[in-house]
Amino acid sequence: MSEICIAICTCDRHDMLRDLLAAIAGQPGHRHSTILIADNGSRPAQKVVAEFRDRLHIVYERVAESGLCPVRNRTLAMAIAQKCRYLALIDDDEFPHEDWLAVLSRAMEATGADIVHGSVEPRYLAPPPAWAVASECFHKPRSGGTENVLIRMAAVPQNHQDWFRDPFNRIGGEDMDFFRRMKAMGATEIVVPEAVVHEWIPPARLTLGYVFRRALRYGVCEFHRRDGGIGSATPGRTLNKALPKFAYAADHLVRAPFVRGRHLHDAARDIGYACGLLLSLCGIEFAFYGARPQDAATPRDGRDAVQEERG
Repeated sequence: MSEICIAICTCDRHDMLRDLLAAIAGQPGHRHSTILIADNGSRPAQKVVAEFRDRLHIVYERVAESGLCPVRNRTLAMAIAQKCRYLALIDDDEFPHEDWLAVLSRAMEATGADIVHGSVEPRYLAPPPAWAVASECFHKPRSGGTENVLIRMAAVPQNHQDWFRDPFNRIGGEDMDFFRRMKAMGATEIVVPEAVVHEWIPPARLTLGYVFRRALRYGVCEFHRRDGGIGSATPGRTLNKALPKFAYAADHLVRAPFVRGRHLHDAARDIGYACGLLLSLCGIEFAFYGARPQDAATPRDGRDAVQEERG
């Protein structure tokens, strides 16, 4: 039985996975942890995993299905098979602060919480533009998703149908949906900002086009989460949420030429979010995850390209 398992879903980010495993190997008490890696990339990561077999206890499995939910659900199944008491989740384009795991586990033990979220800080691979710095759009004081969280496995739903749900497989938001339902079932949640992981931000994300696309995805996810049910949003509710965003965006665009800072970012964010809601209301379907992206970002060091989105 493993006291703590660390779950990593990975997809063709071999260099970043290597950095992540090296950082985990430096965590105090890591020898008491089991690393669970679910890989649905086009290029298997066995060679990277083999480099750490002498330092980490790793359970590695390939997942044939693309998208987000198959690998997320596989890690839950792996954690149950390993009889883990706690499960820490971290993304393959991140690396943790040296005391990350200790801070999460101490907070869970001290409070009895079932879900403990940490924070995410960016590590830019190119100098960020002024709007990115001013808006702090890549800072996440509360992760809220699977990029930095510790879960008490006893609180995970026993029914596999209540795990990460297929309708979110291509659009994202499956983690927010999962944690929302866990809390509805009685799980308790806290945030510990001192538990820090760092996320690599490639140059391709340092554009307003990326801000728009990310907000578009958030709008699509929100549409499918409305009223606690997938696809249950009503036209009135959706319009009441989307239309004011265009007004906010117009205000930001008016201010942008005269005020330095975050207004361009906020305009792109509001327009993208509103478009995601309205296009979903019109029945347009999106697939943000699962396909192999053709516009991968610039490699960090000449080795692997960094995908804008995993899956």
